[in-house]
Amino acid sequence: MIVLDFSKAFDKVSHPRLLHKLKHYRVNGRNHAWISAFLNNRTQTVVLENKYSDKVDVGSGVPPG
Repeated sequence: MIVLDFSKAFDKVSHPRLLHKLKHYRVNGRNHAWISAFLNNRTQTVVLENKYSDKVDVGSGVPPG
């Protein structure tokens, strides 16, 4: 039996590289713009004991959902 765990694979996807690959595979126009808007301008914050870290830009990974 071979077991493959892809659960963390999408955490490593670079947004600019993904968008470039999509263009290569001819995902253009409105579809490309929609995916780009979905991935760009995302930030993350860590909350620990009601204290918030500074926001940082997210440049890789696929948002859940």
